[in-house]
Amino acid sequence: MITNDKKDFIKYMIILAMMSSMGLLASDIYLPAMPSLSEALSTTDSSLQLTLGVYLFGLAISQIFIGFLSDIYGRRKVLLLGFSIYIIASICCSLSGSIQTLLIYRFLQAIGASAGLVVGRATISDQFNLKEATNIYNIIYPIVAISPAIAPLIGGYISTFLGWQATFEFVAIYGIILLIMSFFFLKETNLNREPKKLFHIFHSYPLLISNTAFLSYVIPVCLVYGAWFTYLSQSTFLFDEMGYSQHTIGYFYIPLAIMIYIGNLIGKKLMNTLGNEKVFYIGLFSFLSGGLLFFIFNLSSNMNHAFEIIIPMSIVSISNGIVLPLGIASAINIFKEKSGVASGLVGFTQIGFSGLCASFIGKLFGISTSVLVITVLIMSILAIFSHYFLKRQTN
Repeated sequence: MITNDKKDFIKYMIILAMMSSMGLLASDIYLPAMPSLSEALSTTDSSLQLTLGVYLFGLAISQIFIGFLSDIYGRRKVLLLGFSIYIIASICCSLSGSIQTLLIYRFLQAIGASAGLVVGRATISDQFNLKEATNIYNIIYPIVAISPAIAPLIGGYISTFLGWQATFEFVAIYGIILLIMSFFFLKETNLNREPKKLFHIFHSYPLLISNTAFLSYVIPVCLVYGAWFTYLSQSTFLFDEMGYSQHTIGYFYIPLAIMIYIGNLIGKKLMNTLGNEKVFYIGLFSFLSGGLLFFIFNLSSNMNHAFEIIIPMSIVSISNGIVLPLGIASAINIFKEKSGVASGLVGFTQIGFSGLCASFIGKLFGISTSVLVITVLIMSILAIFSHYFLKRQTN
């Protein structure tokens, strides 16, 4: 570790938690306002879903380059530049008068946010071994994981009383606070930088992509996250059709946040006795259990009540709390000497796949509980089989 000072470590953990959460906070805080936002911008619900998809695409694509740049120029410089872009783009989002301009600024906002995600993970790998890194993720991840669940609750109140523009102003203020804290308290952790050319990035990624051990963790992480963001992109409209108000919809994400935290506690407690691999499978089977329960609910009822969606998705959220921190830590630490690049690729695949799900599942198949149910079930089955077969090839 870079420092043994306890106060410096606490400051680092606070900044790490905040910058790891900023991307997902910005992605979801405006979700309860989407029905009113579509009316304000004179656009359709399916078109407005693109604001989430474009954001996730920007968050994904930029992570490839930001991870590589942080390996060359250092974590701190890249991070501060990213925060500045995030703040400016968030302010511009609040001033948007059309869906086209909002999409542009959402993409730029995502580029800035990706610096927090990538550099945060890379600083962990810079300073800790796999066991220590996993423990750090288990401390940080509950905060990160609940941010997309808590953000709609915050956004529901903000948009109800101050309008949809205030949700973007809120994340801009969050970015300003984080920029100031990072400038004064965050130290450089990449002490072994080597000058490289940008085209070298294309030599690093094939090595990672061809590694079955790496893929055995990354693919399930992508599928769990994809199911989660499919839910986030569709649930607001489904709850709105059921007749719930904006601030009431915000409360529906709280059980999911709690279950993510519980899942993380379960994973942390079992890891020392059962080992990483068995705990990872527990998370994957939790994912499948939620998908099967969702499927049963959809067959046996008209799905007219929020609890029929929230209960199975809460079980899926337990999987979220187990699979994501363990999968991400395991994947990045396979390539410890290329932690920036590995972190960027994990982020690209994880967020990129989520962006595809959020943008195109609704566009191609419509917004309905049946579409959501089938998506979650298929992804849960694929997550188990992909990890099992790729692990067999690795062994």
